[in-house]
Amino acid sequence: MGLEGTSTSPAYQSLGAPVSRGRFHIGGIDDRMTLMNERQAGIDLSDQDILRRLADTEDNFSERKTFGDIGKDAAKTVCAFANSAPVGYPCLLFVGVRNDGSLENKGDAELDNSQKTISDKCKVIYPPLYMLQKCIKTPAGESVLAVIIPGSGNRPHFTGRSYVRRGSESIEASDQMFGDLIAERNSKTYFLRKWIGRVIIVSLAKITQSGPVLSDHLCKFIDCNQFYLTYRDSPDDTGPLVSWPLSRFEISYDHTFDVLRLIENVGGAQDYSRGPACWTV
Repeated sequence: MGLEGTSTSPAYQSLGAPVSRGRFHIGGIDDRMTLMNERQAGIDLSDQDILRRLADTEDNFSERKTFGDIGKDAAKTVCAFANSAPVGYPCLLFVGVRNDGSLENKGDAELDNSQKTISDKCKVIYPPLYMLQKCIKTPAGESVLAVIIPGSGNRPHFTGRSYVRRGSESIEASDQMFGDLIAERNSKTYFLRKWIGRVIIVSLAKITQSGPVLSDHLCKFIDCNQFYLTYRDSPDDTGPLVSWPLSRFEISYDHTFDVLRLIENVGGAQDYSRGPACWTV
């Protein structure tokens, strides 16, 4: 087979960013929709629902902290809830509650201070996540602070940003760099990214009257993430950029040319007789 060279309520917070009545510091449309859904989960939880869960014992989705303890591990607890709960499911961190379930009931000033403490401690969480703080009154007139943390669709979250090397410096990873680090934990993505900037063979399936036939293209691999891969449809920088879903390809190796080979799944082959122009950017 020959090679072809072409072919300002303080209760509403997006942590780590300024807040102004429901505006969130987010990275894109998907993040915006995720935060909107998580915000709705917090809003849909009524005071009665919160009080019922306060009366229950601690479990995977609820925890009690005294006013004195909340400053020690607020970020760790909030982060753990966001990473562990089903996406959108509201977890509850109760502040001003002892382990036996009794309330400290120290008054509004202590509740306000705790809200500020939690906000300050959780600013280190990255990527930013949504939470809602509510002061709840029990039927007996006692006060408790309930922090609602929905399971996050933007997880994993960390209690601090990631750092990478640039030349002789250690810098904070940008959102793109952070996404690349996460993508590299996917074994297929991690392996493919080792070939960025190198020549590979892309074998595309074409439907013919006698069945699917693979057509080889010598290409320059550009990049990939957990969703799609991109290459130039030439072994140098002259060809157009082409992107395909990552799931469309199997990974192999061409020992004759000593390069990576990406083979399109024949079961998903379509009529590419006109080439992949619809995917070219």
